[in-house]
Amino acid sequence: MRWRPLSIALVLCAGMASPAVSQVAAPPQPAAAAASLAFPQTDPFMSRVERAGQLLETDPQAAVESLDHMAVESIELRKTRPLTAAERPAHRQLFILRARAHLQLLNNEKVDESFRELLRVDPFFNQTLAPREQEVFDGIRTKETGLLEVSSSVRDCKILLDGIEIGVTGDVPVRASLINGTYQLRLEKPGYQGAGARLTIVAGQTLNVPDLAPQAQIPPIAFLANREGVEVLVDNAHAGETMRVSDLRGRLSAEESSALDQAMGLARFDPATSSGFLLRDPPVDRSLSVRFRGECLIEESRTIAITADALAKLDAGSPLLWFGDASTIRMRPDVGTLRVSSMPSDADVYVDGQMAGRTPFERNVCTGEHRVRIRHRIGSYGVSAVIARGRTEMIDVTLKPGLAFLGAVETVQNTLRPVPDLTTSIDRAVASAVKSFRLATLVDLPPEIQRWSDTSTAELVAASDRADTENVKRLLKLATENYDAPLLLAAVARGPAVSAETPVDLLLFWTDHAGADRVRVTKVSSEALNDVAQQIDKPTDASQLVFTNDLGMRLADSLLPEAPLVIVSVETGSPAALAGLRAGDGIALMDGAALTAAQVGDRVRDKKPGEVLSVKLAGAQGKQVALPVQRRPRRAPVFDPTLFGNAIMAKLQAAAAIATGQADRDLLSFSLALVHMRFSQWRTALDLLSSLAQLPAGLGVSPAAALYFRARCHQELGERDRALALFREAASADAQTLADDGASVGTVVKLRLGFLGDVPRSPVVR
Repeated sequence: MRWRPLSIALVLCAGMASPAVSQVAAPPQPAAAAASLAFPQTDPFMSRVERAGQLLETDPQAAVESLDHMAVESIELRKTRPLTAAERPAHRQLFILRARAHLQLLNNEKVDESFRELLRVDPFFNQTLAPREQEVFDGIRTKETGLLEVSSSVRDCKILLDGIEIGVTGDVPVRASLINGTYQLRLEKPGYQGAGARLTIVAGQTLNVPDLAPQAQIPPIAFLANREGVEVLVDNAHAGETMRVSDLRGRLSAEESSALDQAMGLARFDPATSSGFLLRDPPVDRSLSVRFRGECLIEESRTIAITADALAKLDAGSPLLWFGDASTIRMRPDVGTLRVSSMPSDADVYVDGQMAGRTPFERNVCTGEHRVRIRHRIGSYGVSAVIARGRTEMIDVTLKPGLAFLGAVETVQNTLRPVPDLTTSIDRAVASAVKSFRLATLVDLPPEIQRWSDTSTAELVAASDRADTENVKRLLKLATENYDAPLLLAAVARGPAVSAETPVDLLLFWTDHAGADRVRVTKVSSEALNDVAQQIDKPTDASQLVFTNDLGMRLADSLLPEAPLVIVSVETGSPAALAGLRAGDGIALMDGAALTAAQVGDRVRDKKPGEVLSVKLAGAQGKQVALPVQRRPRRAPVFDPTLFGNAIMAKLQAAAAIATGQADRDLLSFSLALVHMRFSQWRTALDLLSSLAQLPAGLGVSPAAALYFRARCHQELGERDRALALFREAASADAQTLADDGASVGTVVKLRLGFLGDVPRSPVVR
C-alpha cells in the first residue's frame, strides 16, 4: 500500500458533441405496464389517479379537473428530482387517463400535452392504446423526437436518464429516441464518482455525448486526533465529531481499518486513547477548509486540495488518504487559571452558575468571560472574571453578611397588596444608610426554582403575623435562594392606604429561624426610615458587639467642681490598678478636660486598644498618670430592645466565620447562643453553649455565665432536674459577672434557685 500526500483538484466535465450518429443500439425496453387501473394501493398518489379514472364514467368534468391538477403536481415534482421506480407507474397512468379524458372533450392541445409528458415519464412506453389514442401518440413520437447517443471511455457504466436506466457503456454508443425537452443524464459505476450532465433534445436532431466519464472514487481522508468529541467543520459546515478509534473501526471496512492502524503507527498515536475522523467523498478541484474545535480547546485548521494529477498517481488499492502532519490533529487546552480566596474560607464557588469548588479555589477554566459567585452562609459576592490563555485571574474577597429588601405591602380590607412607592422609599433609605451589610439583589436561578414575587412578600408578612412558623421558614428558604442573603427585610403599612400618617411595621428576618424583629414607624418620612436603617446597621463593626474598650475602673459623677469624677471601683490587674488608682480617688481632669462619666465612656470607646488616656487626680499634689486603653471581652448586647436581634446574629455569625482563635470563636458563639435565646430557640442555644471550650472571662462573659444560660435553656425546655444541677454548679462562681451592670452569676443564680423552690428565696437588696 502506498501513502501519498495529495494537494489538488479534479474536474468532472459533461461535454455536448455535434449530432453525428454512429452505430445505433436499441435501448432496453421496460416491461409493458398493465392496461387496467388495478395497481397496489400503497401510494396516495396512485389512489388519487385510480379515483379520477373511476370518475370518468360518472363525472367526466370532475375527473378532468382532478387529472389536470395532478398533472401539474407531476411536472413540478420532476423538476426537482427524478421519479423513483415505484412512483413511475402512477405518473405514467396519470397521463394516459388525462389524454383519454381530453380526447373525449375534443381538447386536442391537452391531449398532445399529455402524451408528451407520458413520453418524458417513460421514454420507452410501448403499451397498446385505443386506436384514436394510438394514432395521436404515434404522430407525436414521429414528429417531435430526437436522438441521444451516449458513449464513454469507462466501460460498464450504468446510463441513467432522469433516473431511468437506458443502457450500459461499452464498445458501441447507446442510442435512445426521446421527445424534445431537457433531461438529466448520469453515468454511474461502483467504485467511481458519478458523472452527470443536463442536456436538451431537439426534434429531428441527434445529440452525441461521447466524453462523459466517471472518475475513480476518491478514498476518505483520514484524520487522527488526541481527543474525542471534537467538532469537525468542513467549509464552515458541521461535518461530525471525532470518535474513539475503537468505535470508529466498527464503521470501517477491513481495508480501511488496516490503513487507519498504519496511519496511527506513522503518527505515533496510542490506539487505546486516540480518536479519528474520516471525511468521505471529499470535493475535488478546489481547496477544502477543515476545522477542529472543542470547548476549552485551541482551534486547529487544515487546508487540503486534491488535484487530478495526484489522483492519477494514487494507488488504486489505497482505502484512505493520509496527509501526514496535516492529518494529525493534536488539540491543546485553551484555558487560564482562576484562583479564588475568601474571608471566611470554605465558601462555595460557582462558575457560570455551576458549583465548581470551595475556597481556597484554583482551577483551569476556559478562556473568555465568566460569571463567578462566591457564596457562604454569611453572605455572597459576585463578579465577572475575564480569563486569558495561560494567565491567572485572582479574586480575593472578604464576605459581608447579605441584606435583601423584599418589598412593602399594605393592608386593605384584611388583604395585603404591594405598595411600589413605599418599596422605593425604604429601598433608598436602606441603600444610603447601611454600611456593614452587602445589599443583595435577585440572582440568576435555574428554572426549577420558584421566583420570589410581591405575592411571596405578602405571604411572608401574613405568615409572620399569625405566627405560622412552618410557612415562615418555607418562605425564608425561598427568599434566601432568590436573594442569596441570610438577612431579609419586609415592610407592611397598617392601613387601607399609604400616607405620611400611616404606621408602617418593618420586619427583619434571619433565614435560620422564624423569629422576626419588628419596629413600628409611626410616620413615613425619609428621616424615620433612615433612623431604622441605621439602627439595623449598629454597630457597624461586629467586634464592638463582643469587645469593649476599658480602663479597669468604674467612674461616677461627683458634681464637685474640684473633682467632678470619683472612682467607684478598680479591677485587680487592670491598667487603673497597675497605675496605683484606688476606689474613692477623685479625678480632676481626663485628657486635660473636666468630663462627665458618660463623656469619659465615649472617649474610651473612641480610642484604639493601647492608646493612652491621661488622668489627673484631685488633691493638693494633683498626681497625673497615663492609662493605656485595654480591649476586654464582653457579652454582646443581645437583649437590647433598641437593636435588631437578627442583625446582631448576622454580624456575630460573620465574625465567627473569620475568627482565627478558639477563644474568639467561643466568645462569639456565646453571644450567638444568647441571640437564639432571644428568639426562644432554646435547643440551638443549648447546643452552642455546650460546645464552648475556651470562653474568656470578661464583662458578662465567663464559664459560670455559660453554665447559668445553659441551665436557663434546660429550664425552658422543661428539663428541670438538669437545670437545677447546672444552677447549683454556677452558684459557686459568685464573683463572675453576668451583665455589664456588675450583677454576679452567684447572686442571679440564687434568685433563680429560690424561684424554682430549691433554696429559700433571698430578698433583693436595692
